[in-house]
Amino acid sequence: MAEYRLHCLAQSGNSYKVALMLELCGADWEPAFVDYYHGAHRTKEFRVINEMAEVPVLEHGQFRLTQSGLILDYLAEQLGRFGPRDAAERRELWRWILWDNHKLSSYTATWRFLISFARDDQRNAGAAELLGARARAAMGILDGHLVKRDWIVGEEMTIADLSCAG
Repeated sequence: MAEYRLHCLAQSGNSYKVALMLELCGADWEPAFVDYYHGAHRTKEFRVINEMAEVPVLEHGQFRLTQSGLILDYLAEQLGRFGPRDAAERRELWRWILWDNHKLSSYTATWRFLISFARDDQRNAGAAELLGARARAAMGILDGHLVKRDWIVGEEMTIADLSCAG
């Protein structure tokens, strides 16, 4: 059995963020794919793993962690890569991770789901249009921030960049 086990969904940007970090760090990990499209995340068995009925979920020893930002932070500590250099950088990383979760990934993921994966009876053109506009606005904020820099925070890739990569 691998050191890290990631309950995930291939189409999930939040799962991708964590899988990308595990891969970039060369961690010993394995995926545990959750059949989202057949409701596996809503079963009693999965709710024991995550009461929020979401992926990703990372298992590492006695720890079970949910929420991609928190998982990235944990992995930065455990694997010694992509974390903050000091307290001020930690706050700036979390500012961008929270922004990503609230603005960038939330709008982009829902928009992408509606236009790419939703069944015809689930589609709502007005909602897709609104989400698309908000996703593009969030991307504009990030693009503006990156005009004169290579990375979101600091001089090298951090968990803020991985968070926004979803």
